[in-house]
Amino acid sequence: MFLFLVAAVNFLIVHAVCRTMKGKATLSDMAVAFEYLYGFLVPAMFAVMTIMMAFSALFPGVSCRLALDTFECWFPPTGTSIAVVSIIQAVFIAGAIYVLVVFNLIITRLHRLSKWRVLVAQAVGLAVLFVVSNLIFAFAHWVATRFEVFLKLGGE
Repeated sequence: MFLFLVAAVNFLIVHAVCRTMKGKATLSDMAVAFEYLYGFLVPAMFAVMTIMMAFSALFPGVSCRLALDTFECWFPPTGTSIAVVSIIQAVFIAGAIYVLVVFNLIITRLHRLSKWRVLVAQAVGLAVLFVVSNLIFAFAHWVATRFEVFLKLGGE
């Protein structure tokens, strides 16, 4: 929930900044691109995450859990387990960078702006998100607690 809200707010901020820099795309163009982008990338990222969780299960003592937007690992402080968890984190960071690059390339094409202008728009979007992330998290927490019965993944 939190990551989806962050992605949606970032999408709106970057679009607004691009429009002020004489970008050509409409909000509906951006919405379609956003839908296709995350319709392709989210399943692919989940597949990568599943493979990484299976990889971590190959090493005794390393216990990783991935649920929606939460990643937790418990491991003994050995060289092997630290290396395994570091590899998993590096793959997740590379995946996040890949999503960001693809998102910026799509915005560059839709708005017909230079890559530098889109990078400025993305920097503004990320700066605003940094400032308001606590509000977004509080809203996501409110929704999760208010509708907990509907959001439960497992039965009791």
